[in-house]
Amino acid sequence: MAMLTAENLNVYYGMIHALKDVSFHVDEGEIVALIGANGAGKTTTLHTISGMLQAKSGSVQFEGREIVKMPGHQIVSLGMSHVPEGRRVFAGLTVYENLKMGAYTRKDKNEIAETLEMVYTRFPRLKERTRQLAGTLKDAVAGADVFIGVSAGNIFSAEDVATMADRAVVFAMANPTPEIDPAEAVKHAEVVATGRSDFANQINNVLAFPGVFRGLLDAHATRVSDRMLLAAANALADVVSAEELNPTYIVPSVFHDGVTKAVASAVEQVAREEAGTIDTITGTMTAVYADEITLNG
Repeated sequence: MAMLTAENLNVYYGMIHALKDVSFHVDEGEIVALIGANGAGKTTTLHTISGMLQAKSGSVQFEGREIVKMPGHQIVSLGMSHVPEGRRVFAGLTVYENLKMGAYTRKDKNEIAETLEMVYTRFPRLKERTRQLAGTLKDAVAGADVFIGVSAGNIFSAEDVATMADRAVVFAMANPTPEIDPAEAVKHAEVVATGRSDFANQINNVLAFPGVFRGLLDAHATRVSDRMLLAAANALADVVSAEELNPTYIVPSVFHDGVTKAVASAVEQVAREEAGTIDTITGTMTAVYADEITLNG
């Protein structure tokens, strides 16, 4: 039995039919990703499953129990939580208090303490800032060399950038509205990149995904490793030559015809190395073929 099953979900925003007969399942220990363009319904699907939105029709079962009509706080008590994007912490609480809020349905104090230590081990910076208020972004960026934002729009100001180190780098990648208007960020930062197509250094998924997938397919890879992703990042950076490199051109254009080939080649090589189908000394690739499939009519 699947741990989570969604069947024929239909969700509306007024007259807009946002989800149309969406069905999928997640088995225990499995990771399932929803991939789609902006407005495709990814967030709506998750909000519906976690009880934040009401489905007009369809079913959601968690460990065999129907939850499609259940309020969100009851779903959390069953053991399923929704972790939203957008840096939604309780700004008026400390880091420690925010972490404790994640355990509000748990009763065993010893287990909670053990979980906190596990979190602190994995993210030591949280332990350093246990008593710091969670919402103090201004304090966090003061003197910093790099700001990488993947959270929410318009949370960063030009004054904040001015407190960063000299020649600061700002990657404001919240979508569709970046953390700071790039026109404001460049007043104080050396390098600025966003997801916007009307500004220099556009960060776009199309720079990576086609090449990564092409390389994986060419190598017949069955998994994605950190080495493959690092190879893709290095290949992407190398597309911009040393002669071309400048603060307004550190990321190649989405229309650059060499990006996909460069990324695919780098990913394929690492994938074959990890699969043992390439000689790491000579660089010679061994052909890999899929098993023959016979279809009998």
